[in-house]
Amino acid sequence: MIPAWVADALTLSRALLGALLALVLAQGWLSPAAALLSTAWLTDLADGRVARAAGGPTRLGAFDLAADTLVGIGVLVGLAAGGAFPMPVAAIAILVLGGGYVFLRNEALAMSLQAIGYAAFLWRLWTAGSAWVWIPVLTVAVIAIADRRRFTGNVLPRFFGGLRSALALRRASGSRLPSDGP
Repeated sequence: MIPAWVADALTLSRALLGALLALVLAQGWLSPAAALLSTAWLTDLADGRVARAAGGPTRLGAFDLAADTLVGIGVLVGLAAGGAFPMPVAAIAILVLGGGYVFLRNEALAMSLQAIGYAAFLWRLWTAGSAWVWIPVLTVAVIAIADRRRFTGNVLPRFFGGLRSALALRRASGSRLPSDGP
């Protein structure tokens, strides 16, 4: 039996990889960043499996999405600091989506923030002509195959449910605004 602390170590390492990604990308080091991002994604795949194999709850299990989000934030910060992504766009995405996730506990906002960071990084790799673009792409393909049931049965419904909640909140707050008429 695998001890639960192994899953916690994987989750914590992913949060630390987010900070390391910011530093590496700020220097413009795309190849190491591609390897680090792929490693972060693989630890995300592994920590849930290890936690289930441990047979009980982990201390950092509730921190999993926050660790994932820190990776996405690290990518955005690093790209912006390195001049490969507009700093104002990165700041707005982090403040609006990251803040929305923290204050509203809406998982879709955290997932959207990650998607922006990952897409920006893949685009940067592609436009740089880096052969390393295939490392994260292949990593996603492996994870999609290995974890397809969780992705289609858990991740996608949580994402779309969160988007639905965010839109409902927007509509509800829009109905409370004062009207221009008498």
